[in-house]
Amino acid sequence: MAALGGLDTLVFAGGIGENAPTVRARICDGLGFLGIELKDKRNAANEDVISAATSRVTVRVIHTDEERVIVNMVYHVIKEVSPLNPFRQTMAPIARPPQAE
Repeated sequence: MAALGGLDTLVFAGGIGENAPTVRARICDGLGFLGIELKDKRNAANEDVISAATSRVTVRVIHTDEERVIVNMVYHVIKEVSPLNPFRQTMAPIARPPQAE
């Protein structure tokens, strides 16, 4: 098994990742061994990059439209299984055990 050689970037996204500086700080406090250092003012202001200039790892806050991602995923699933889609992938029939006579 290959070991992780380090970390280049840590990304916080979604509702909590974008809007909870306290949560981000608590998570990053436990990751100092990876070279993560936060800039408290940047973190409190929810800036795009919240890591300190001396941090070996860039820590970013990225806006995510979670509702749009969910709708997009549901759309693609429905498109694949809809009987109205002539190119849909069909599932193999479930094998039934032989009936006792």
